[in-house]
Amino acid sequence: MITARRQQVLLAVLLLNANRVVPLDSLVDELWGSAPPATARAQVQTCVSALRRGLSHTGLGERIRTRGVGYALELAPEELDLKVFERLLGQGREALAAGRPQAARTAFREALALWRGELLTGIDSRAVRAHRIRVAERRTEAVEDCIEAELRLGLHRELVGELSALVDEYPLRERFVAQLMTALYRCGRRVEALAAYRRVRETFVEELGLDPGPALFRLHQEILTGRADPGPVPAGPASAGPGGEAPAAGGGLPG
Repeated sequence: MITARRQQVLLAVLLLNANRVVPLDSLVDELWGSAPPATARAQVQTCVSALRRGLSHTGLGERIRTRGVGYALELAPEELDLKVFERLLGQGREALAAGRPQAARTAFREALALWRGELLTGIDSRAVRAHRIRVAERRTEAVEDCIEAELRLGLHRELVGELSALVDEYPLRERFVAQLMTALYRCGRRVEALAAYRRVRETFVEELGLDPGPALFRLHQEILTGRADPGPVPAGPASAGPGGEAPAAGGGLPG
């Protein structure tokens, strides 16, 4: 186990840039910012040597390569959950765009199943903090896309509870609100769908001084007048696929 703070930061930065060269000066900047010590470059080299020994002792072999005036951590595509997540997310979106919601749902679920806690938790690094925010956003988008696939499969009844929790967690995320309104409407709960819009509008006005966007407003009008898409008729329990539940909210990807 790597416990030294500098080694943890260096390993995290190399992992987030797997198979790409990270310049030595970038590593110095990540560790010390604008005021590095005179021995900074030598200290980074010492840390990298220690990391190489640590990885070798765990049976991973020689993974950190010197490339010019920088270093690259070599990994196969399936060795890093983050890379697998991105691959599955891309597959799911391609299937969704091609009109194959079940295949999309399967890919999204596999991607979301990799989520086992906050990304590189406890690592004090600007690069890691910024990447943690980006990855959390990607995860939330994956949940949205997965729910879109499930709505296309007619699983609106199964989604109402999950979407209610997601709207509570992300009250300004309009796509979750639209999905909740859609699921409620398709369940025959039109009044609740309209109430969901009123609540989010109140939140927007109170916190931002703005109304929700035009897409959400149009959906509200369609539900109000009964012109919203009633959605597909679910084929039965088998249509839910393995597990049958919507993706859970919260969490993060390990590095």
